[in-house]
Amino acid sequence: MTILFLVILILILFLKYNKKNEYDFIKLINNWTTNYSKLSFNNIKLINYNNKINTNKLGIKLNIYVPKIYYNGKYDRKEIIKYNNYVIKPINGHSSTNVYLMSNGINLFTNKKHNIKHFDNIFFNKDIIIEQLLPNENNQYRILDDFKIYTFRGNPEIVLHKYYDYDKNDYSSEYYDNNWNKIEPLRKLPKKGTLNYKSKNIKKMLNICKFIGITVFKDVFVRLDFYISNNNVYLGEITPCPNSGKGFTKLGIKTLNNLCKKYNLPCN
Repeated sequence: MTILFLVILILILFLKYNKKNEYDFIKLINNWTTNYSKLSFNNIKLINYNNKINTNKLGIKLNIYVPKIYYNGKYDRKEIIKYNNYVIKPINGHSSTNVYLMSNGINLFTNKKHNIKHFDNIFFNKDIIIEQLLPNENNQYRILDDFKIYTFRGNPEIVLHKYYDYDKNDYSSEYYDNNWNKIEPLRKLPKKGTLNYKSKNIKKMLNICKFIGITVFKDVFVRLDFYISNNNVYLGEITPCPNSGKGFTKLGIKTLNNLCKKYNLPCN
C-alpha cells in the first residue's frame, strides 16, 4: 500500500512539474498582477509601476523624458489657475475618459472653452493629476500621436499608432511591426486609419522602449506607451493588461500567442 501511494505521489508531481507550457496571451495578461508581484526593479515591485505617478518616477530614474507633473492629489481649483497649457486627468483612469488637454482655456479635444466651474463639477473631491501639455513634433499644441508598443521580455514587437483625426473628431489607428510595416489590426478598431506616416523619431522610440524593457520588464510582457514632442521621446504609461484582454481579433490572438511562444512567456 505504501509503495502504491509513493508511485501515485511521484506521478502527480511529475505531471505537475512537466505540464506542457501553454502560450495564451489573454490568460497571460489577465494574470499580470501575480507575475508582476513576484518581480522587482530598484527594490520596487513591478506591480507598482502600473500607476501614472510611479511611471513618471521610473522615467526620471532611467533618464527618460516624461511630462512634468505639476500637481497630484485631491482636486484643488487653485492649482489649475497657475497654468496656461496643461493636462488634467484622474489619477486612476483609462483611455481618454475625463482627460482634458487645455491650451489657454481651450480643450483641444473639443475646441471648446472650459472655465473653472466645469472642472469643479467633473473632479470635485477626486484624486487628479495636472501635468505638462507637450507640443507636437512641429512645436504646436495639438493632440499628440500615441504610440503603444507591445513588448515581450524587453523586445518591442508591435506598435499601435493612434492619431487624432480632426476631420472625424476621433482617433484613428494603425498597427505596425517593429520594422514599421503595416499589419492587420490586433483588435477590432472602431476607426482604422489611412495615414501613411513615419516620424523621424521612430527608431529612437523603439530603442528607448527596448532599453526600458530590458532594464525593467525583461521577464514579462508589457505595453509601453510613448509620445513624441519636438525631437524628444516621452514615456507616457505602462500597461500590463491592454484593454483588459478584451476586443482582440482571432488573428490578433494568434499573432500574440506566437510571440508569447517566441519569447517563452507561458501563461501557466
